Amino acid sequence: AGLRASAFPECGIRATSADMFLRQRPAAPLAAYVECLWYSSRDALPHTYECSLPTGCADIVLPLLQDHLVREDEHGLVARWLRGAVVQGPFDRFGVRGTTGPSTVLGVHFRADGAAAFFGGALPTLRNRTELLEDLWGLPARTLRERLQAATSPQNALLVMHEHLVQRLMGAPPV
Repeated sequence: AGLRASAFPECGIRATSADMFLRQRPAAPLAAYVECLWYSSRDALPHTYECSLPTGCADIVLPLLQDHLVREDEHGLVARWLRGAVVQGPFDRFGVRGTTGPSTVLGVHFRADGAAAFFGGALPTLRNRTELLEDLWGLPARTLRERLQAATSPQNALLVMHEHLVQRLMGAPPV
């Protein structure tokens, strides 16, 4: 009650003023490699951890509001604080992630084997692992995150991400 819903017709998504989730299918040539780009913004949750189910596909996750992401081992015993954007390799088991505080995150969910075009030989070493995107892409990963944080709207942030991935795919130096 009291939450105003708004529509995002270009994405076919509805969101409330407290929570937002946008999902966008990319255009060619990215569509052959990327299942979707997504943007999530939410207030604090009543729980501090949640499980993520395996998809067998790789993902890029860029926190835009918080400085870090927390990943736990499958037993919830060992926490890793990862500062900045991360790559989640293809997982064949569930994961545990921290959910403390409000969150705004942009992500890329790759098609099966689609991430190989962006990570090449590093992809097999990412199986069941989460690593910093900057360790794989260098300074352009940090610059990308800064550009996404400066975006004027969620839709604009998704466009910036789409353009960045197309540039990488075509071999052009990322902006």
